[in-house]
Amino acid sequence: MTLVSSGLHRRRRLRLRDIVELLFFASRQFRSNLPLPHAERVVLGRISSEFRDLEARVGAATILDELLFADIYSHLSTVVDIASTLVTSQINADSAISLKLLWHTGEGDLPVVRTFLRDSKSRDDRESVQPPNYFSTSENTAFETITSSKVRYFASDNLTALEADGKYKNSRKSWPYYYNATAVVGIPTGTEAALIAFLCADTRSGTISAPRVRRSLELLSLHLHAIFMLGFDAQVRFLRDQENFEIAPSITSGDAGWELRDGKLQRKNLGAHEIFQTAVERLERAHQLKHEAFDINARVSSRPRTMPANVSLLRAGHAQMDEEDLIDQVPDTAIPENRRKNIDAILASSNDEFFETLKEVAPGNPHAEAMLQAAKKKRLI
Repeated sequence: MTLVSSGLHRRRRLRLRDIVELLFFASRQFRSNLPLPHAERVVLGRISSEFRDLEARVGAATILDELLFADIYSHLSTVVDIASTLVTSQINADSAISLKLLWHTGEGDLPVVRTFLRDSKSRDDRESVQPPNYFSTSENTAFETITSSKVRYFASDNLTALEADGKYKNSRKSWPYYYNATAVVGIPTGTEAALIAFLCADTRSGTISAPRVRRSLELLSLHLHAIFMLGFDAQVRFLRDQENFEIAPSITSGDAGWELRDGKLQRKNLGAHEIFQTAVERLERAHQLKHEAFDINARVSSRPRTMPANVSLLRAGHAQMDEEDLIDQVPDTAIPENRRKNIDAILASSNDEFFETLKEVAPGNPHAEAMLQAAKKKRLI
């Protein structure tokens, strides 16, 4: 396992270890008086703490850079992954979570549904057959129900039967191959606030309509709404302070989103919703830039999953070297005596498989390049 991946696993374990404050305190807002499992309290406590850290960083920042927006996006992704973990444990079956936005494309007045995020476990599988796209709320019963009524919740444990009765529609023809039960909550859950998104859970089998699943999804939707609003506030500050945009002081994050007026979905405030969408686009752009930077770094220090023991030793040694120790294809005479003896010992016990692997990993790895050079000088390859 690479140092990079082990660090990611460690951070994920920390995130999944603590789940509680948000659930504990927000649970008072809901009708359900179900006992709160300790695991949920611990994990939600962790994401609540992480959110407060982000909120403090946004408040203290004099320059709202891309890294800050990338971290806000990362927090959204964390919450989606936690939702998947929670629902899977509650229904005792695999589940998939997606975060979908109520989006204005610039064409017409009505919004479309746009897939924004999926949980990391189901992402690749779902995106291969259900890529992010735009479809109207009328094409899916869950979204149509939530946007056309005062109930921001839809759930069914048997969509196939519901469809047979003419009570369910879904424009994605492949849906029966992936799930037969779904639960969707609006973000935010309170009908007094403008609607901006949906938190969706689905599974092939399982009682996903259970009250505890609804409670968890509603509590997480509160948290997701708070994160989006933090991104909105950060974007407003950025536009005002760093881009010199004139934004009316009366525009607040609460003005972003859609509301039902005269039987039709309409943006609560055109200017506020435009800022919200630019904030979302900036979150995505910042995440992509961070992801590309990570990919470049990962390629430089990449390690195969299985490797000869000597290659593992080589890379471990490279990972532990100080910057001044890095060797960039320098002659043997410039290699410290203890390092040369170590390289000689490794080369003496190596085989063809090791040398082939060494050739693959040497580019961008100074320690490997030095070893490759030494092997060539010894005419071992």
